[in-house]
Parts: sequence; C-alpha cells; structure tokens
Amino acid sequence: MKNRYASGSHFSKKKFRLLVKYFCMELTATQISELLKVNRKTANLWLGKIRQRIYELVEEERMSNAKCVQMDKTYFTKAMEYYPKYKFPYQEIAVFGIINEQNKVYAKIVDKVNKREVFSIIQQCYAKNAIIYTDSAVLYKGLSKLGYSKAYRAMITKHYSLGL
Repeated sequence: MKNRYASGSHFSKKKFRLLVKYFCMELTATQISELLKVNRKTANLWLGKIRQRIYELVEEERMSNAKCVQMDKTYFTKAMEYYPKYKFPYQEIAVFGIINEQNKVYAKIVDKVNKREVFSIIQQCYAKNAIIYTDSAVLYKGLSKLGYSKAYRAMITKHYSLGL
C-alpha cells in the first residue's frame, strides 16, 4: 500500500494513521513503537516530523491581519517550588504572549526579553496600523516609531470575597 503521507518510505499508510492516532492520544514513543511493532527510533523520527509540521503550520497562522492586540511577557520557573524566597534567573523561561480581538493567542519562548527580540516578533506578526495594548513597561517604548498605535491599559484584577 503506497503511503501518500510519507512518500519514499517503507512506513505503510495504515501504520502512519495509527501513529497519528496514538500521537493524539498522547502515548509515548516507546508505547507507540510497541503497538506498531517498529523500532523506537523510527517512532521518534516520525513523531518529530509530525511535531515539526505542527510548528510550521502554527508559524504560518500568525496574526498578520490583527487590528487590535494585547501583549505581555511572563516568566516560568520552578524556583518557587524549591526556594520560595529566591528566584534564579538561569532557571527562568521567558515567554512573550499576544492575544487579538478574536481571542487568538500567539506565544513564543524568547531567550531574553529585550527590545530587539520583542520588536522582531511584533514586526513579523502585525500590520503597521495595529493598535497594541501593553503595560507601561520601558520595553515597549519605540513602538510608535515603527508605525504602531500604542495604548496603555492598567491591569484589571478581580477580587473575590470569601464570604466569611
């Protein structure tokens, strides 16, 4: 049976469809290789190709037509779990996130949160006349020089009473 998904390989169409099914079920590569009776390295190869294709599709769907967006940065770390009083910068992962008016989210892990990295993401993702809502961080100064309308919005927090 010829495999139109993976031309030139000895991986059958039936096995490939099962691989995708197991991938969606979030099974590990070892479990998939046992179920399909293939080498674990083969399962890893195909799972890597599927993940790469998903990444390419996500990158193609950037919010290039967004008229109004809100963006912010955040840091993820395990430091609070082990050392509540200390944060270690080498353990932090910086993520820059954007949401548009249709609640479509774009997030990207960045090495450093600086103007060069953030502005390159903004230029890749948005039309020049987009309105950008940010906090008043120094990081976002200079957006108007690039042709974007910038608006600051204070963080809105909801306080819930416990009713005690």
